[in-house]
Amino acid sequence: MKSSFLKFPALLAASSAILLSACGGGGGGDAPAASSSQQASTITVANANDVAAQTYAASNSLNDQVSGSAGMVIGVSVETHSTGLLNAAMQQLYRALDAKPAAMAVGVEATNTINCSGGGTLSFAYKVTDTATITSGDTVAISASNCVEDGARLNGGLTITFASASGTPSPSSAWSAAMTMKFANLAITGNGVTDTANGDITLSYSRTAAGAETFSATGASLQTGTTKSSGTASRTMSNYEYSGDVTPADLYTYRDNFTITGNLPRLGSNVTYTVKTLTDFKQLGNAYPHQGAMIVTASDKTSLTFTVLNNTSVQIGVDKNGDGTVDDTMTKSWSEFSSLF
Repeated sequence: MKSSFLKFPALLAASSAILLSACGGGGGGDAPAASSSQQASTITVANANDVAAQTYAASNSLNDQVSGSAGMVIGVSVETHSTGLLNAAMQQLYRALDAKPAAMAVGVEATNTINCSGGGTLSFAYKVTDTATITSGDTVAISASNCVEDGARLNGGLTITFASASGTPSPSSAWSAAMTMKFANLAITGNGVTDTANGDITLSYSRTAAGAETFSATGASLQTGTTKSSGTASRTMSNYEYSGDVTPADLYTYRDNFTITGNLPRLGSNVTYTVKTLTDFKQLGNAYPHQGAMIVTASDKTSLTFTVLNNTSVQIGVDKNGDGTVDDTMTKSWSEFSSLF
């Protein structure tokens, strides 16, 4: 995606992709730091740009395409810093299965370690009941140590446990599965930004031979973080639901709902917002989304509505007294808006 992503994500996400540079416009860039979490959790005209940017970026930590080329073993685009938990996890799964020892015995555990092209290693631990296919209960554990591929560095762990599967997981073949992904201090660094993830995701995924994909992810709690030169953000996404699909023409449609709590740039150290998709987000390839809307609500019922006007501009409507009526509206270009992540 052209916007940020530890998009799992953020997935992710966030990735958790929550970039921290500030810019002017709509009052957001000049708003003073909140003095308390109570103040910060109130949505105002002054902080609406930052609230919209940080919650959208958290959504992006989930909202990267699960698909990706086989060569994108880290799951991060060096050109756009478009990272994604789901995308990164899927690429690591493909890498692990490709490196599975050929002489594995049925019903036993096996390990393997490979060197990464830019330095560092990836280690894999397998526990399978059938060496020819993936079956219920099979587990693949992945551990990265300064693994550098395509200009990005991966550290930390990821464990994938299958509840069911059909076909062989591959970025070019038809397959489907239900699985749980557990992130343990997984960190992806690229373009001077480090995205981290901890927590579990329950994922249902399906891919046709033609390249059409559908996916649905849920979870009780996912912790993501972003560090760059201008600061650090940390957030917990709770009770999240995320689903979408990708067509062979690279049209990506997604929606998600979640509650976000955490330390968000320019907003405070203990803020909480509830995010709900009103209109599915759609984007073509690496362009900015051309459709989509979400509502962000604070604990005092003040809210904002974030609406994509087209792939060059967005609109933020603010309900500053919680009566359900938009009181002020601001329009920004996608580039202005994304600079607030």
